Amino acid sequence: MLAWAAPHFLEMMGRHPILTENSLRIVGNRAKEMVERVVAMTGKRVEQRIAAALLRLAEQAGTKIDDGIQIEFPVTRDDLAEMAGVTYFTISRALSGWQKLGLVRNGRQRVVILAPDKLARIAAGADI
Repeated sequence: MLAWAAPHFLEMMGRHPILTENSLRIVGNRAKEMVERVVAMTGKRVEQRIAAALLRLAEQAGTKIDDGIQIEFPVTRDDLAEMAGVTYFTISRALSGWQKLGLVRNGRQRVVILAPDKLARIAAGADI
């Protein structure tokens, strides 16, 4: 982990404009993501929010494997619940149901998305 005191960082930004540009891009992307999450939480069904959270994880940290997309870091049901704004039990029910349908495979803190196209349809509000 790297940390700088604010005055030192501001000085570095003054000397290296690329730091300013990159910092603004990161902050802007995070703000956009937060707005998208708020909109998703207020206007989408639970299943849509969970599917969207899984697809976001796949985009950010997924690796293509033979049978799908594996999220490359440990993901707990509590993590997913927080991301989707639902309870642990809701996540558990959704993942169990989706696993039976062959959409995902989940185990101890591992998730593989087996049918990203179908999850995308759920995230968009369509029936699978």
